[in-house]
Amino acid sequence: MSIKKIFIIVSVVVIIGSVVFIGKFSGDYKKEKFIVPETVDLYLQPAFNESEGIQLLLNAPAGDGCDRVSNLDISKGTKEGTLFVTINGYSIEEYVGNGGCIAMLKPASIKINIDEFLQSGGRQVYFKMDEKESSYKLIKDAYAIYFEPIKVTNVISDGLNSIHQEPQSIALILNTEKFAVLGLNGSFRDMDYNPQLRAVAKAKGLTIVDEIYKGFTNQEGRGLWVIAEDSQIPDTVPAIIDEITYDSSSWGLETVSVTISRSSISPTYEY
Repeated sequence: MSIKKIFIIVSVVVIIGSVVFIGKFSGDYKKEKFIVPETVDLYLQPAFNESEGIQLLLNAPAGDGCDRVSNLDISKGTKEGTLFVTINGYSIEEYVGNGGCIAMLKPASIKINIDEFLQSGGRQVYFKMDEKESSYKLIKDAYAIYFEPIKVTNVISDGLNSIHQEPQSIALILNTEKFAVLGLNGSFRDMDYNPQLRAVAKAKGLTIVDEIYKGFTNQEGRGLWVIAEDSQIPDTVPAIIDEITYDSSSWGLETVSVTISRSSISPTYEY
């Protein structure tokens, strides 16, 4: 059989298979309707690239995998240091068919860049949706941006997920490049070494993260987040920078090494 005939046969099989596949999972869409969501989740996002900037992400559960869902429709404006956002809703065309769709929730979303608003001294965000009002306070210092609820109804702040029953205060760290962790190396007792680690950090001229970032919680027990210069942080394995001597009661005085290691950290946290 010639190569040309083989190609023709394969092509026909592929076309027939495609028609069967499409026919099996074909469906239709209901008439488009406009919906005002009951609640909208609110997130504070870092600048993933220079063109995006710092953003507020509004996210509302809307449809299933094959539904056609629009972005959230909003209107916004600023006045005297306040950003006013009215959330109108979203459009959806619900899929009606025999399957073939991915089992997933499809949100209606929109991002609001707040770089210029922050630079101009903006310090409050006011939301209105379905005649209900929510407001948040923005605080910016040299280290972070803090987003705190004032009055919340149906636009609910959530830093990491949607499991909270109450709105969360969210912090966005502006620079995470010089974050490191002080830890322990070797055999040590199960006790709280945090005070000793803090003493080592200050003796080495390191900045302790929870002393400058509002609401930041350090690792409990054996780790302490610090900010250090690049020359103080090893690129690979942890480096020993000091020792801690402690009284273990039954064993007497013991010594354990203190290490520093580069560690990535999420730019946002809740408090």
